[in-house]
Amino acid sequence: MFEPIANVLAWFYDIWPSYAGSIILLTLAIMTILTPLTLRGTKSMMKMQRVQPEMKRLQAKYKDDRQKLNEEMMAFYKQEQINPLGGCLPLLVQAPIFIILFQVLRGLTRRESCENLDPCNFAPEYISPDSNLYEALSGTNEMISFGFDLSRSASEALSASFVTALPYLALVVIVLVTSYVQQKQISGRNPNAAANPQQQMLLRIMPAFMAVISFTLQGALVIYFAASNIYRMGQQWFITRSLYGDDEEGATETTARELLDPDDAPAAPGKAITAPKGRATPGRDGGNGARSVNRPKSKGRNKRTTAGKSSGESLPQPRPRKKKRK
Repeated sequence: MFEPIANVLAWFYDIWPSYAGSIILLTLAIMTILTPLTLRGTKSMMKMQRVQPEMKRLQAKYKDDRQKLNEEMMAFYKQEQINPLGGCLPLLVQAPIFIILFQVLRGLTRRESCENLDPCNFAPEYISPDSNLYEALSGTNEMISFGFDLSRSASEALSASFVTALPYLALVVIVLVTSYVQQKQISGRNPNAAANPQQQMLLRIMPAFMAVISFTLQGALVIYFAASNIYRMGQQWFITRSLYGDDEEGATETTARELLDPDDAPAAPGKAITAPKGRATPGRDGGNGARSVNRPKSKGRNKRTTAGKSSGESLPQPRPRKKKRK
């Protein structure tokens, strides 16, 4: 796998004869290929968020029977057509690609033992000796692009001088800021993220971790981090506007429809449907009754009613008998 990636990098170098430029083009190509997997994983995570209440109900119901819980969860996933690992698929694919790219970039700046030169010139691996990239690297001991050596790390440049390390530190800052923006975009789509301490901890730790890693790696790999982060920022913006925007609009329309026409909303199990205020309840004969739900009871009316009448009129009260005079 190292040689195909290295040859693609050499081909991009022919298009843009710059070490950093060819790395950027390779990064954009890789991220474009992974975009369908990212979108599919995002949709899978959205489905998982929608069915969280049902999953919690199953976990509470079968909390004492682990085997039954697993069976019910698998049946539920199959019924809802959900892949539990769908959200992790992009990360699982990106990990080996990063390892391959890491080895390729290290191979480009490999040095052979020599006696006259210190440091020695590069002896690139994995790429064809006939390529322009090989010829450009084999005759030098520096990978100069954008005014600094991409074969060095920020820590190595800082040991020389602070001025020398400024371009490397600027790259590290770009990685830090773009990583933070990505985490902010992802957590902003989750309404419970603000109250979740784990999400807040992840928002602080991940950008700092990426910055520390970038400080120790050579500049060529930091260029890859910065380019991929900028691409992901645009990708997350698109996902938020398209996928999550449509999902929120659909949920809002459903809620508004239920509020405007509550008769069409499904009633909860075991709960009677009550009519809103001011609306007449149906009569016993199937027609519209004259008595509304909130009609107050008349004072002074006897509770006894005739058996044959349904109009609700009270019986006439008998007149009191006059006492006979003696």
